[in-house]
Amino acid sequence: MAKIIIHRKREWSLKLGYSSIFEVFLDGQRIGYLSNGETKEFDFPAGQHKIKAKTWWYGSQDFNFTLFNKENKSFNISTNKSLMILVPILIFIHVFFKYFPG
Repeated sequence: MAKIIIHRKREWSLKLGYSSIFEVFLDGQRIGYLSNGETKEFDFPAGQHKIKAKTWWYGSQDFNFTLFNKENKSFNISTNKSLMILVPILIFIHVFFKYFPG
């Protein structure tokens, strides 16, 4: 049996209100969840696979890979860097219009 190791980078942006849990999919089936900064290992048979991570309303593209017998394959996932800029801007706009209407 081969092993897939998935590490999720610890990020400050995930504390600003949107989902802090990533769902991990292998071959279209959810295999687990990753919290901020968490690492998990999954045993899978050798062969062609595709992996994807998603949270709330956004997710990664499918990543295709080959897993060989008794091989360990590692993946690192993190939030899109543009979201780390966009979310604070959206929060500022929301607060501005809520407390300082036209």
